[in-house]
Amino acid sequence: MTANLGADENWNGMENSDRPGIRYASILLGVFPRRFRMYVLLHLSRPYAVEVWVWALCLFLLLNPFTFYLIHEDPTIASLRNVATMRREADSQMLLYLLRIGVLGIACMLSLLRWRRTLNLLPRCLPMVPFVLWAAMSTLWSDSPGSTINGVFALVSLWLSCFLMGIRLPPNHAARAILFSGLLLGVFSVIWAVAIPSYGVHQMTDASQSVHRGAWRGVLLHKNHLGQICALYAAAVLFAGPKVIRSRLFRWGLFLLMIFLIIKSTSASALVIVPMAVGLVWYLLILKSVHKAMATVYGLAGLAFAWLSIALLLSLLGRDMTFSGRTTIWAEAFVSIAKSPIIGYGYMSPTYGNFTYMLVHLIGVHDPHNAYVDTLLATGVIGL
Repeated sequence: MTANLGADENWNGMENSDRPGIRYASILLGVFPRRFRMYVLLHLSRPYAVEVWVWALCLFLLLNPFTFYLIHEDPTIASLRNVATMRREADSQMLLYLLRIGVLGIACMLSLLRWRRTLNLLPRCLPMVPFVLWAAMSTLWSDSPGSTINGVFALVSLWLSCFLMGIRLPPNHAARAILFSGLLLGVFSVIWAVAIPSYGVHQMTDASQSVHRGAWRGVLLHKNHLGQICALYAAAVLFAGPKVIRSRLFRWGLFLLMIFLIIKSTSASALVIVPMAVGLVWYLLILKSVHKAMATVYGLAGLAFAWLSIALLLSLLGRDMTFSGRTTIWAEAFVSIAKSPIIGYGYMSPTYGNFTYMLVHLIGVHDPHNAYVDTLLATGVIGL
């Protein structure tokens, strides 16, 4: 009886808390049962709990979720593009730009709470500055200066927001925010795929991606985007200790959710990313230096075996030696790279000279399907 009375007093104290985050959360949760409401408020009353969820939401939004919906594009209707520039119709992505501005604004406001620490740690940004400046300079020779400017702003938003989060939050809480952003991606992707399959699942009626019919893309644009990002989250969950995620049930539940989405996305590259990411983290951060030499030998032997068995491995993944037509794409890409190998065609250029036109005519896709090739096309050898 006394224990229950004390608990009720604690609940009432939380509901009437002077902390703005707790008070607003109590108002928003007013429609839910009292026990559930108190459980959530107890969680939010922990240090950094509210801020961790704010950063998680920011990171989730920087993944560009719900793009089809935000740009008012129906996947079953071919998007309207200017033939001269290969860009979508003007202002169709305005909501995405406003979203990035909002996320960056929130990150800057939160970092002002520790502005001295922010200023002291700004020199740690220097390694990233040369690439950002080179990408910005590529506006001068870009096929589409507007696309390059937008791309540079998106890059700065992602980079600066993550940097400011690292300043504002202790390491364990920053790691928790990253994993919580994965939870948001997973939950909303399942809801999106089940409730609105025309957006969340590739359809036979899709204008440009009908070949992937049945594969989940969740809240993202493409099945490979969903699968690859979930693969990175799955690997991160495996290394999250009890200081990051206290509940084993939550940890394994999140891991299984990521694996489920990888399977539903049918992304072969995602199946490779998980063991590769786990192996690299184990090798670089966990394995003792005295054992690294032997691990290196075994690793090289494994890579050699994989290379010799590449045809068998690809067949097991449901792919062929062309990597689903990617070798044809890359061959065309290197023809364009050879014409401007040093400086490229401009960061996030929609055309890369004549490459995109040739690619659309040849296969019907718009990008090189490889981050390194994309970087070479965009910023040349200097950017790579």
